[in-house]
Amino acid sequence: WTFALVEPSLLFLLVLFCIKIRAQSNLVYNGDFELYDTCPTQASYPSLLEIKKCKGWYPPTLGTSDYFNSCANGINGANGNVWIPNNFIGFQNAYDGNGYIGLFALEDVNIFPCQYREYIQTKLLAPLEAGKKYTLSYYVSLANYQAAVNSISALFTNSKIYTTDNCFIKATPQIKYSGGYLSDTLGWTKVEGSFEALGGENYLTLGFFEDTLKHQGVLPLISDTISLGLYSVYYYIDGIYLSEVKI
Repeated sequence: WTFALVEPSLLFLLVLFCIKIRAQSNLVYNGDFELYDTCPTQASYPSLLEIKKCKGWYPPTLGTSDYFNSCANGINGANGNVWIPNNFIGFQNAYDGNGYIGLFALEDVNIFPCQYREYIQTKLLAPLEAGKKYTLSYYVSLANYQAAVNSISALFTNSKIYTTDNCFIKATPQIKYSGGYLSDTLGWTKVEGSFEALGGENYLTLGFFEDTLKHQGVLPLISDTISLGLYSVYYYIDGIYLSEVKI
């Protein structure tokens, strides 16, 4: 056996190179929600979608998903603060870095006739190729709220989704959590799965895709903080990573 000593400076550059290559292989732009145009100042509402300040991300429905970033700490928004870790909906540090997205997976049917949902969507850096296998992972954390659901799923589509309501999206996601209810409010739960692309998938949408008119797939919990409805379910999302499976 022979060993070669590597200059510390060269080793450092090699590590940076490897990190850069890994970052480039993520097909989801701004999957850690660190990049933004301007700092968010409050929770979203229909005429001010703060999530759009997070580069590359937007809501595919009339739902008002939120953007949280530590740059907002100390700013008292009129519609609720979006600080990290303590914000209008609960308490959670980012999985990594300074930002994450939040959404109502479900609001009670007694308040919103069509079962209010919120989703997030982004365009991939490149369309997926037919016959190739891809792995997606992301992290979710339940806010200090009233209920939990059994899956925050990921849907890949060829075309951009946009609906003119805030109801649930009728589609079958390729990636779905199967480990029970996502009820952890202290840490982050990893959701991971693989699938074979049909080809041309160009958009990624995350949210709760179950049709739960009878609250199937929903676990009621005791509220830790505030309550807006009988089944209000809110999640933080961070660390989205999509890559081709190399064989």
